[in-house]
Amino acid sequence: MKTVILKSITMRNFRGAKEVETIFSPYETTISGRNGSGKSRHFDAFLWLLFGKDMEGRTDFEIKTKDESGKTADKVNVEVSAIMEINGSTNELKRVLVEDWVKPRGQAEEVYKGNHTDLFWNEVPLKAGEYNTRVAGIIDSTLFRMLTNPLYFPKMDWQNQREMLFQMAGTLSDAEIATRKPEYAALMDKISGKSLTEYKIQIAATKKKLNDELMEIKPRVDQTQKTMPEAKDWNALEAGYRVEFENLKNIDAAILDQAKANRMHYERIQDLQKQKNELEQKRIALANEAKLKQQKEDFKADEEGRKIEAEIRSISNAITYLENEHKTLNKRIENTSKQLEQRRTEFQAENAKQYDGSDNCSHCGQLLPEEKRSQARNLFAEGKKAKLDAMNAEGGSIKNTLADLKKNLEELSEDIASKTASRGILQAKLERLPKPKSKEIDFNSLEGMAELNAQIEALKVEIEKLSQQEAGTEESKAIAAKKAEVMARIDEIKKDLNDKEIIARHKMEIERLYAKSKDLGQQIVDLERDEFTITQFTKDKIQEAETRVNGMFEVVKFELYKYTIDGDPTETCIPTVNGVPFGAVNTAGQIKAGLDIIKSLQKFHGAYFPIFCDRAESVNEFPNMDNQMIYLKVTEEGELTVSYENQMAL
Repeated sequence: MKTVILKSITMRNFRGAKEVETIFSPYETTISGRNGSGKSRHFDAFLWLLFGKDMEGRTDFEIKTKDESGKTADKVNVEVSAIMEINGSTNELKRVLVEDWVKPRGQAEEVYKGNHTDLFWNEVPLKAGEYNTRVAGIIDSTLFRMLTNPLYFPKMDWQNQREMLFQMAGTLSDAEIATRKPEYAALMDKISGKSLTEYKIQIAATKKKLNDELMEIKPRVDQTQKTMPEAKDWNALEAGYRVEFENLKNIDAAILDQAKANRMHYERIQDLQKQKNELEQKRIALANEAKLKQQKEDFKADEEGRKIEAEIRSISNAITYLENEHKTLNKRIENTSKQLEQRRTEFQAENAKQYDGSDNCSHCGQLLPEEKRSQARNLFAEGKKAKLDAMNAEGGSIKNTLADLKKNLEELSEDIASKTASRGILQAKLERLPKPKSKEIDFNSLEGMAELNAQIEALKVEIEKLSQQEAGTEESKAIAAKKAEVMARIDEIKKDLNDKEIIARHKMEIERLYAKSKDLGQQIVDLERDEFTITQFTKDKIQEAETRVNGMFEVVKFELYKYTIDGDPTETCIPTVNGVPFGAVNTAGQIKAGLDIIKSLQKFHGAYFPIFCDRAESVNEFPNMDNQMIYLKVTEEGELTVSYENQMAL
């Protein structure tokens, strides 16, 4: 258990208090005066001392004292200190807001640069982190406000109020409530780790989906019935199909017989065509033999001309090769000439160079001795001579190469001219030779050719005659027409019989849709049963929660749920007094309700702190409290008055 008793508080320059010290009774202390006389300033000072904030939780509120014009005095520090008994041990805490003034370089007056805070615990200065840690070791700032201000908790966000109430009262888990009824236990098995709210949302979504599917079934049944063909005399149709199918078998047999006769007719034509082709091949062979014999005679007559033509082609190939070599040599001579000219230019440039070395020392600048100067000139001359000799040698080599290339080019030109002349002599000789003439062949006079021609013509006539006699053409046409008629009747019957299958499929689909409709309806009923169970479960849970929470209080009761038009509960947290919401209760009722809440908070947290009861003048009789009470009352007295009840101030 933690107990804090405020023994005294001292304010210097804090919110209009130049220097005020107030001593408190460990039981009841009343601070009274007119509005604006500084009553609430005590609570703000106490909060600022501990947490650096006022009762509204602000850190940037005005704490410096201002004059009538609204200005604060310069170089004045704000200080709040208090003596408190913390768990039986007396401690002094102090917070000082110190102004920082600096004198910039080159300026005569100091300039205000801001503030810093000094903190002390039993006159020992502490850093902010250590000071805050010690304060937090006594109590959390939010819990401190709950326990010291009767109006703080009822005005917190309802979510925070609700969280604190359930933390104090404790709640039964869903699993514990599920043990009360078998249907609750079955419900817990179904939700599979979800919350009841999530499962209810899931049920609503599933019901909507199932209802949507259910609404679609009747139109689908109607549409299926509309598209169902009408029933026919299926027995008559099947009997007609069997008759026509037998007719089709007979027609196919006739077609096979006709096809056999046609095949024999065409095989005879093909046999005659084969004989004709063989005779034509013999005729072609006889003509080719005569052509070959004539070609041999012509080839022998032109033998000398062919030899001359072969020599001309050989010489022409050689000339083409030599001409390509001639072009290559010309290109090499051109490149070598350019190279030789470049070496001459480089030689002249090197030969024109003169000694340009300095006769003075590079370090001290004095004239070098004659020996050193002579040595430098000799080195330059030797280097120059070596380069020129090397250039002469390279130039001579290039000159010799150029001479060889020119000599080769001259020899190549002579060879080309010689071969060109020889080719001209051969061409003239070829032109003087007589041209042989080939004899025209009379193929019909060849031995055996007349007999072959007569046989081929006879076969042509017979083939043409058989081709014009199309075997069974009229019979085939008649059979084909009859088959087409039978096939048409069969197709019509099959089309009608197909309606029988369509009707069967449609009926099966209608039965399936009706079964699905029944199943969907049952699923919806099952879900609605779960919804009802959830509603009952939630009511039991709400009743349990409200019983536990409201059992902790005497004056105030909390409305923990509100209900939608559909009767669904939604979480809330509304403190009420005699059924009236806290905000609509008069000041006295609000203060008593706040003190009732503090009693339970103190008991749960084991912490007892001074309670600052503002607007205490509204309450005629306060409930008995187990901790230090400080009443802030508005009176007509001009000055602030501190009085004590039940016990003199310490």
